[in-house]
Amino acid sequence: MKLIKYIHSATELTIGYLRGVLIFTGMLFLSNARMILTRHDKTWVLQIVTIFILFLTVKDIIFKSEQKNYIAEALYISACGIIFICLRDGGFDILDIDNFCAVFICCYLVKIILYLVKIILAYLMGYSKENRNIVAMNNQDHRTEEELIIAAVHEAGHFVMAKLFGYKVDQLTIQYSEQTGNGGLMHCISPDLIEEGYYKESIMIAYAGTIAEKVVLGTSYPSGRRSDLELATEMIKNYISSGETKYGLINLIHLTDQYDRLKLYTEISHDLEEETKSILIDHKNLIYYTKNELLKNKAFRNESEVDELWDRLMSKLTTSSEEQYSM
Repeated sequence: MKLIKYIHSATELTIGYLRGVLIFTGMLFLSNARMILTRHDKTWVLQIVTIFILFLTVKDIIFKSEQKNYIAEALYISACGIIFICLRDGGFDILDIDNFCAVFICCYLVKIILYLVKIILAYLMGYSKENRNIVAMNNQDHRTEEELIIAAVHEAGHFVMAKLFGYKVDQLTIQYSEQTGNGGLMHCISPDLIEEGYYKESIMIAYAGTIAEKVVLGTSYPSGRRSDLELATEMIKNYISSGETKYGLINLIHLTDQYDRLKLYTEISHDLEEETKSILIDHKNLIYYTKNELLKNKAFRNESEVDELWDRLMSKLTTSSEEQYSM
């Protein structure tokens, strides 16, 4: 595949070079009263095009990253210029209309062939573009089995709590990526209208990841906790301001004493943690089922896949309950 990439890049550079030759030849032809290009004129065109493209490439080398790629391009363009000039002396004039068209058409034929080869290889290897991205991400994933289990339990906690509250979920994954790093991601679709109970439920969903680790694994791990707690802390402010807490309507602006404010936050947080823990203990089987599905499939990438997962989990839960009842 790398060879195909290199050939494709060389073809694109050659086409760009030929376009430059065409443009400069046209400009020189129109400015020439004799409407005839001499041997000297043609050599001059090739030299100017080579120098101009090299100038653009050197600019990229200086101001952009991936200097190695641009240096390679500069060397290739230099080689093209030298080859075309030498070929003129050998009898092959690239500025001859027939020769120019032949080379130009050959370059586009190479592009078409490369495109077909890439499609065939992708088909033979059985990889869609999405699958190739997944394979690439898996190659970067150096997590141990224990770390994957922790990530799966954590995201399962978020997911189970969100679905029990009736929220739509359009992504659930422990797939490695730059966004998720060593953890995972569970994304809820925000409601169009925020109704009573939204802030409380959002806090409990945020807590559910860490609490699920405690319920299932017996302890929690700090790696996935920080972002959840930051989100929950912000939500607690909104929860207090909404007047839905047991403390009624409170204006935080008037609660100037830091100790009183911290005490209020702590009490609300503790109550919601206990309530979240109670719910997750009652639905411990759902966390286990979700964890196993995540370890097996790694990612559910849209609302349809997530809904199918939830239906499957509920079916397992029903079957398990019926078996226990029959015993």
